[in-house]
Amino acid sequence: MSQSHFFATRLDLLPLLDFLERDQRIKYVRFDVYDHPGAPVHQRGIDIPSLGTADHESAEACTSFLVCHQDDDLLARRIDLYNGGVRYAYDQLINPNTIVFAPGGLWRENILLAGSFGSAPESDFSQRMMRRARSALRKRYRRINACYVGPEAEQLFLAGMRLTFAEQAPRDFDLTI
Repeated sequence: MSQSHFFATRLDLLPLLDFLERDQRIKYVRFDVYDHPGAPVHQRGIDIPSLGTADHESAEACTSFLVCHQDDDLLARRIDLYNGGVRYAYDQLINPNTIVFAPGGLWRENILLAGSFGSAPESDFSQRMMRRARSALRKRYRRINACYVGPEAEQLFLAGMRLTFAEQAPRDFDLTI
């Protein structure tokens, strides 16, 4: 799996997503499991509710999105449950022409959780989008250790905010200079 990690606020993310959307007709489909086929779709990053605000104490468990071409219809993978129920997953297993965008964001008052772009499939689209995402990160964010840090996130970091992958992680795992 190819992945690029970053720390960013909403103000950091909007120009980054605008760059990805420029010259590419893309959409964002919520990466999740549902009781029925059909997932929330956003045509632009600015339309994603709570963009830049984490909804869980761990970046790994925060809301993420499949990014695909606007004309692509993503497939829901049927999951038969042991109790006879059925769920539907929107993920990369049967949607190879996607990348995963996990925005991370502010958690509580003093933590900024990591975000990432990732891709498992080897489709032309996913490779092209990962190159664009990495290019946007390199041009707009500062690289600190193995992560990219957006301008506002860097100011929060310098002011003492924790930049980490999980609230419960030891501070030894926080981003440091």
